[in-house]
Amino acid sequence: MVSHTLRAALCAGALLLLMPLSTRAEEFVTQSDVDYVDTSPLRWMPSNRYQRLLAGALPAGHEGNRVFRLCRVSKAQDLHLGKWMEGQCHIGYGGREEVYDQYELAAVADLKAFQRDYTWAAAPGATQGAPLPPAIAKAALGGGYEHGRPVKACLGLRGTERHAGKLIANRCNYGYGGAEVVTDQFAVLVPRRLFP
Repeated sequence: MVSHTLRAALCAGALLLLMPLSTRAEEFVTQSDVDYVDTSPLRWMPSNRYQRLLAGALPAGHEGNRVFRLCRVSKAQDLHLGKWMEGQCHIGYGGREEVYDQYELAAVADLKAFQRDYTWAAAPGATQGAPLPPAIAKAALGGGYEHGRPVKACLGLRGTERHAGKLIANRCNYGYGGAEVVTDQFAVLVPRRLFP
């Protein structure tokens, strides 16, 4: 005979298992140990939890059939944005690609709703090192910072590939093949309403 307390606990556990991962993601999200306030809809999950929460992780580029996710690494008191693949975060830093096992992975509470409202888009005027148009620069999402300044996320365009990185001086910096690639061909993550 199952006690009333045990039956209630089993029912609560069953309900938790039936909830979509994206609904449960927020209970695992912890604030970064870096003193930084981010007001975007992105939430950052520590790397030791990524296996359970990958369904809510934000797609950020691809290479062939491999889909990357947006991640960030704390290094030298800054937060560097990069691409997650195969359980590691790859960033461009100091002219080379660096790979980290400790990182945070970007996630959203409801991925379908987020993708309905936001998109990776090549902004008009964003190529050839020209500044982003003010409305796009203000609305573009980030989550990183360097030298006390917020850093936006970008996708470096490499042929048909897209590599997540950080937007520095109107160029996308990302790690690839052991090097830091810097390109003026990129997309930024912006609200769809900016592109009617």
